[in-house]
Amino acid sequence: MAKRPWSDVKSEIQTASDRHREAAKDILKDFTATCKAFYEGELDDFLQGLEGGFPLSADVPRLLAHLRDYLLWMSWTGWNMANLAPLVDGDWTPAARDLSKAILAHVGGRLIDDGLDHHLNFKGKKETLLGYIIATGTRLSPSSAGAHSAFVGFCAYEHALRRMRQAGALGLAESIDRYFRRLAIGILRESYGPGRPTSVEYRRLVRRKTSPANMILYRPLLTRMPEKATRPILRVIATLDAHAQLINDFHDQDDDASRGQVNAFLAGLYTPESALEAIVNGLTRAWETTSKCERRVRDALASLIVDAGLISLEKRFLPQGPSASPTGRPGPEQVTRAISAGGRHLQSARLESGPFVIYHSRYSSLSRVSGVESPFLTAMILSTLRRIDYDHESWASTSYQYLSRATREDGSVVGPEVKADPNVDEASLVSSVLQSFGMNLPFEEFAKRVADLPTRHGLFETWIRSTDERLDDLDPCVSVNALRFLHQNGIIPDDVIRGLRQALREEDYQHGTVFYAPPPSLPYLVSTLAPGLRSRIIDDKAWRELALGWLDRARQVGTYDPIGTAMCLSIACSAGVSGLQSRFLLNDLMESQQPHGAWAISPMFRGLLFWGSPELTTVLALEALASWNASF
Repeated sequence: MAKRPWSDVKSEIQTASDRHREAAKDILKDFTATCKAFYEGELDDFLQGLEGGFPLSADVPRLLAHLRDYLLWMSWTGWNMANLAPLVDGDWTPAARDLSKAILAHVGGRLIDDGLDHHLNFKGKKETLLGYIIATGTRLSPSSAGAHSAFVGFCAYEHALRRMRQAGALGLAESIDRYFRRLAIGILRESYGPGRPTSVEYRRLVRRKTSPANMILYRPLLTRMPEKATRPILRVIATLDAHAQLINDFHDQDDDASRGQVNAFLAGLYTPESALEAIVNGLTRAWETTSKCERRVRDALASLIVDAGLISLEKRFLPQGPSASPTGRPGPEQVTRAISAGGRHLQSARLESGPFVIYHSRYSSLSRVSGVESPFLTAMILSTLRRIDYDHESWASTSYQYLSRATREDGSVVGPEVKADPNVDEASLVSSVLQSFGMNLPFEEFAKRVADLPTRHGLFETWIRSTDERLDDLDPCVSVNALRFLHQNGIIPDDVIRGLRQALREEDYQHGTVFYAPPPSLPYLVSTLAPGLRSRIIDDKAWRELALGWLDRARQVGTYDPIGTAMCLSIACSAGVSGLQSRFLLNDLMESQQPHGAWAISPMFRGLLFWGSPELTTVLALEALASWNASF
């Protein structure tokens, strides 16, 4: 028998689905509305239990409100099953009630998956609980935040099982618990199994992970159908599960590569073209097996296929439109648009008189912040924009004028608080920016003054002290900014070169420095030096090895906050690491950009207080994105 053209099969499936929607439209509408109402009640009952366990805090209601919003949105995962409601024997209300509990168990699994795989959002469409925790600046580390998401997911799953048993649905609870145990085995296989599975091992993984997860949702309806209807339904469901996993693998290649997880495309089992062919052939065979089914059963199965998006396969596997990335992942044009949006935010966030505002708090989460205009922050933003050749001088001229007004005749800077002793870091950076802009100030004289300052272990002390009696804080990042300014004026102190070379080797600075909070701060600032100057500190081969080491740390951590992620990506790009190797960092940055173009505030500086700014996070993200685009 000749194989039928896919276009004919697709048309037949669509026609059958349309017929089902028309014939069963009242049942579908009522069943979905009833199930949604039941689910909302189950969700609120679960959240009330969580809220009662927390001490009073203004942060907890906001977190639970986001969790409620996310889990309500995630309930869409159960609505495809509503297509089977017209096949239920008798009253479908008990099936809707059971499905509402099964959806809660299923989305609990989603929270667990978010935590384990560090999903900040659901495929770019909705911020996860984990994404919310990290974006709001909690004191939790990324790994701890992931553990919290997984913990809440287990709580939701256990609550759903308890509610099933309370309602007398003991068989359903036992079945879902059995599926969940099989799912747990699948998760372990995916995490610890072979990185490059054979086709047989891959199919076994699908049966152990994707199929049990989806059967949690199908079970409440299947148990209320005639047995002769369930057999063809199960065959089609198995096909849908296998293909859904393949589609997920296609879109998750970067994340899976960064975490070393099983992926059919990374393992070389499929190309986009062969995956498309496999799914078309599998769906055609599955559809042909339903030819002897009762018409209403076949029509319902057609709607399952259509709602799963499996008759629009070309849109999933092949690029669409002139600017689409061949992989369906962020490409240069999408990155360029993100840079433009971030630049517009910077322009609107600047105060009318020119400065940017920096915020400080006693808490590393930068909650309960106070803001103050800052020459140092303003200089750091302008310096970064200049490095990436971002067209900003037309709107930032008042910012340069602000820096000029903040600079004393001796080259020191009047910061947020008038200090008796000037800050080497701030004064050097502000002077470097103003000199690059062409301001007429005595930069060479100040550079000579900085070069004559005392050093310890080859590093400049932080403050230009009026006496020699007090010990000073030693931070290598200060020397990087000082060296940048000195280099502009033809001065390269050999002892500072040696001091920074040694500092890059020391583990003490792999967790941030005295004043700079992000772990990659020192290598990031070194990456911003002119390549010839940087190579005097560390040769190109060692620099690339260092960059690859920071990529490995980022993978192990799961992700840093946006500033740490941006720094790691900039380091990788400056070392010539391929855009494919660093793409997981790009994805994290693109996913964490907010709708108005900015990135969330993260702590950049520390001392008695923590300091940061959304605009500083944003400009460092723009630098990383521009560097990735150039390297790609």
